[in-house]
Amino acid sequence: PSSAAHSMKKATPFVLIVLGVGFAPCGVALKLSETKLDQVRGKVVLFRHAIAPGGGDPEGFDVQRCETQRNLDAVGRSQACDLGWQLTSANLLFSKVFSSPWCRCMDTAKLMTVRGSLVSPTPTNARGVDTFVLNYEKTPMLSSFYEAPPKGADKAATMSKLNAHMDNLKTQILKLDSLQPKPLPELMVTHYVVIMALTGKAICSGCAVVYDALTGTAETLEMDIARLTSNNSSCSRVSSVSSSS
Repeated sequence: PSSAAHSMKKATPFVLIVLGVGFAPCGVALKLSETKLDQVRGKVVLFRHAIAPGGGDPEGFDVQRCETQRNLDAVGRSQACDLGWQLTSANLLFSKVFSSPWCRCMDTAKLMTVRGSLVSPTPTNARGVDTFVLNYEKTPMLSSFYEAPPKGADKAATMSKLNAHMDNLKTQILKLDSLQPKPLPELMVTHYVVIMALTGKAICSGCAVVYDALTGTAETLEMDIARLTSNNSSCSRVSSVSSSS
């Protein structure tokens, strides 16, 4: 074989490994455009942060300083904004929004402008429910452990916190009367490694998994990926949001 063909043959396994880790297919199970609020009540929708080119974090990383981290690029910011638009268009409301302390996650959560409501929507009052943009809460239970401490978090400690949260959610739901609706879902913005450790699902940047704390099972959620690189009006507010969370 020619030297070019030989080089391509040698390079192919490496390329496949990179794609498998950084750009894993979403593995569709639920389609957002067909998902109703009642299907995700009492569950947790975990998003991997939007597109932030590269892998890991640079030398000199400081979780308190965004300029030392791998951050969203212009495409990632547009993607995050559009993901929120898709959730709102699907009439999905949430009870809380949690984010990893990493800036690329907090910026994703902020740009998504996820909506909540003080009144739980039902089929009879859904049109009259007032909604508002939820503020995100940063939490160490969603920290990245892709790299070892001190750059990354301790995996055991992080997963212990996250599993405790899921156990608490399960306990709350089990206490509900059978006639009571389950609470609005929670939304979490975190990292590939956290979602993989909790659910066993490998998902791409900006993709989501719906996790059921009662059963410990998860389904991937299909977003409209075709919209992500379009210059649509739903992301016109992106330029007014900085990356200095």
